[in-house]
Amino acid sequence: ESGEPMIIEVREISIAVKDAEAVARKFAALGFEPSPLWKDATPLIEATGASMRLPNTHIGIMASIGEKTPISRFIDKRGEGFFSITLLVTRIEDVMENWRKEGVDFVLDAPLEFEDYLNVGRVVVPRMRVNWTRPSTLHGLCIELHEFRDRNGNSFYPHE
Repeated sequence: ESGEPMIIEVREISIAVKDAEAVARKFAALGFEPSPLWKDATPLIEATGASMRLPNTHIGIMASIGEKTPISRFIDKRGEGFFSITLLVTRIEDVMENWRKEGVDFVLDAPLEFEDYLNVGRVVVPRMRVNWTRPSTLHGLCIELHEFRDRNGNSFYPHE
């Protein structure tokens, strides 16, 4: 791919909660349509949750499935609430390099890679690469960067 790396969309706005199932029921009662609950035990994720589609993005509900996870630490420190923004980007390494030049640090040195990942609780992405900003280097904001690829390594954009 040529050109500058770019942000394609705000993929999801996530909130940290204590009980994902109860919160999903509440949002359903408010007229949202939560995805089925998912669970991911991958270190650094260690969460269960659901996603609700909006016209231009999704709202994610995330609850910890363990102790000392990013979500449990967040809730212990700040209580339930806004947790992160997920951005779909092209060329994640280039985005990371550009942001590092501006003083933004990342949780991982290189993106974490997944195959056949269920994204926003609805779409299976053949290859997904992800990393998170350290909130202390971005004014308290955690941005989760996603890059989607097909099995041949080409950019992939899910049509939901």
